[in-house]
Amino acid sequence: MQIPMPFEAGATQAITLAGGTIPALRTAPQGAHGPLPCLVMQHGYGADKYDLAQVGEVAAGLGFITILPDAWGHGERLDPTGPNFMTAFSANYFIEVVRHVADDLALIAGELRADATIDPARIVLGGFSLGGITSILATERDPQVAGVVAIAGGVSPESLEHAAGMTLVDADHAEWVETHDMGAPANAARLAPRPVLLQHGRNDDRLPASGSQRLYAAAQPAYAALPERLQLRVYDATHEITMPMLADAVEWLTTNFGGSA
Repeated sequence: MQIPMPFEAGATQAITLAGGTIPALRTAPQGAHGPLPCLVMQHGYGADKYDLAQVGEVAAGLGFITILPDAWGHGERLDPTGPNFMTAFSANYFIEVVRHVADDLALIAGELRADATIDPARIVLGGFSLGGITSILATERDPQVAGVVAIAGGVSPESLEHAAGMTLVDADHAEWVETHDMGAPANAARLAPRPVLLQHGRNDDRLPASGSQRLYAAAQPAYAALPERLQLRVYDATHEITMPMLADAVEWLTTNFGGSA
């Protein structure tokens, strides 16, 4: 499957965000005239900013400036002396990572609005797995984010409290999960009317598709007037990004956010 790209992706640059505290990669399209749409793509648990570099290059080829940050506790931000994803096998720790990364994405989106090369009305958050979960949470809390694409995300008690078969959460973390359950209609409604694309493998063995399905069902009433802006696509896949997923995401991005400002 070949994805047509009208631009050449420029050289990927290493940058820092949030006052130099968040290492990231930045790729911009060559020959595109700004201000340009921007896709912030967050990697999954146990990965780093390079994990989605190819996705970033594809988005840059579509005319998007792409930002790939290291998640809290990952990549250059990993602390080998303390708890990390290699040593802390608990849902409590996973939820702590989710909380920090969602905060970071909201901070990054706000900072990018001051970038003269970026159209502040077309900053889109996205990600895979951990990145999908946190991009949804950050979009929910920031009404200026233009839209969200979440691959193998969803934010539900099932997906957070039992992620990857980890041990159960304590009471404090369980309360946080319940408060931020995107299967709750009041939470899901805060995404509307912005474009939302939820992609999930029906055979996902790490984060069940039910998280995305519950979010979709909960958000539907808020999208009654614009149902085309809320999309759920389920694939014959496990916990992965497949070419059909990428092709659908490309179509969604260009339809909703592509073109000149």
